[in-house]
Amino acid sequence: MSIKSSAIIAGKLNKRVSVVFYLTDNFTGNVINHARIRLIESPLTGAAINKGDGHYVFINLEPAAYTFLIECESYMTIEQEVSISANIAQIYHLQMQHTTNSKLLEGITCIKMIFKDSKGKLIDAGEKRNVVVVGSSNLIRTVEPLVIGQQQLRLYSNHGYRLEGKQWLLYGEHKENIKTQTYQVREDCYLLEQPLLYEHQSGEPLYPMSTLILDEQGAAILPLANYQVLRQELVEILVMNKQQEMSYKVKIEYGNKVILECEELI
Repeated sequence: MSIKSSAIIAGKLNKRVSVVFYLTDNFTGNVINHARIRLIESPLTGAAINKGDGHYVFINLEPAAYTFLIECESYMTIEQEVSISANIAQIYHLQMQHTTNSKLLEGITCIKMIFKDSKGKLIDAGEKRNVVVVGSSNLIRTVEPLVIGQQQLRLYSNHGYRLEGKQWLLYGEHKENIKTQTYQVREDCYLLEQPLLYEHQSGEPLYPMSTLILDEQGAAILPLANYQVLRQELVEILVMNKQQEMSYKVKIEYGNKVILECEELI
């Protein structure tokens, strides 16, 4: 092999990069170690390298656009499009959503939601809805006054899930959607994705907000905190899309699945 051809090959290899997927359960925040990830519509074959800590790695990919298929038992399948640039490693944190018949949710308090339009037609698969459960069993409270522009938040919870990467509805005089990111150990607080838009008093409630992706039956499952305060509770379900906000009253029972049909007016 000539020096010139060796240099060309080396140049091509230097432009190749890695793609890393970090998979977590969108309910508990726990890592997912038993997924299968592969490329589709690509001449390249082979599965990702499973690191065993929620990370899955593809190496030596040439700069191009790829589509990855991510499959895991009890979770909804994800098709993730990725555009790779030379010398820039790509890292994707994907929160996987449970299927409506997930075996992992047996014995967990859940609400199965079925979405229809005003004519009774199921809402299309892949549509997203933001859902908040307003009740006494799943709330946490602010522990100090909050000011406009603040981007750190102290939160304490004895619920059975992690708080990193969670969306919340801050339900005070002004409703505000926030998202907690990484936990700052030294400051004992969570970094917020965006600065606060309003002032808030100490003790104001926060309720978890879930972005649900609908399946082919127009349905999605919403697991609730496995936190036994009340055996039964009447809660308010807030459903939000781009056009409207809807409210439903639902009686939930600890450890059981409730079915809620949501009719959208628009």
